[in-house]
Amino acid sequence: MLSRMEILVPMEIMDSIVTEMSFNKSMIFKKSTRYTCLFVSSARPAITLLGAAGEVTGSCSLVEAGRSRIVVDCGMIRGSWEDEQRNLTLPKIDWRWVDAVVLTHVHLDHCGRLAMLFRHGFEGHVYCTPATAEILPRLAKSSARLQRTKLAEFHAGGKPGLPEDAEEPPVLFSEREAQLLAERLRPLPVGLTEQLTEDVMLRLEPAGHIVGAGVVHLECGTGTESARVVFSGDVGSKHVPPMAAPLSPKAADILVLE
Repeated sequence: MLSRMEILVPMEIMDSIVTEMSFNKSMIFKKSTRYTCLFVSSARPAITLLGAAGEVTGSCSLVEAGRSRIVVDCGMIRGSWEDEQRNLTLPKIDWRWVDAVVLTHVHLDHCGRLAMLFRHGFEGHVYCTPATAEILPRLAKSSARLQRTKLAEFHAGGKPGLPEDAEEPPVLFSEREAQLLAERLRPLPVGLTEQLTEDVMLRLEPAGHIVGAGVVHLECGTGTESARVVFSGDVGSKHVPPMAAPLSPKAADILVLE
């Protein structure tokens, strides 16, 4: 039997979760100022929702298994001018101790802050499908140039649609950091398994949605202490060429579904 699973759930969405799901009576709720911690009779990994919880954008999740720390996605927060300013602050974890990042796909709300990680001490690799690895460097460099252009236009007096007291548009990363991101990419063919750490194996399966999108399968631990953690990312429809049809996971101990 698997021992225990621990999930941190933002307080603002806890009521709706409790209302819509019937929990096992053995579950214990441990509350803090921002999160409710759910303990259930399940797997060893701990999952922390760092973004896109209580809101749509800014996808980012931390998986801790044994001595391993894996982050899935690190996207931009989109919306109002104030929301855009929030992108300057990364989720409050020690990025020096993150072993690897896995990217589901190249929409900015999932990948838009990846190039910021290196100035915060991240030294690992970013895993994704081969198609995503082709697209992401171009997207990141284009995003860096656009941020710089918006800043220049702002200081030249161009504030269309912005309040008079608006702060300057954020510049999240440079073209050099976008290039560093490109150098850290590790494409993983769909359906193959990669040993990320001694505690975690990764497999990517088709998600549809856009070219290169993948469903993330993490096998954490070994033997009776193992658990399968699946992150759907954004899932598309079947029969939409040229994307492969999404492949539903055959089994999962923990499913994080968007």
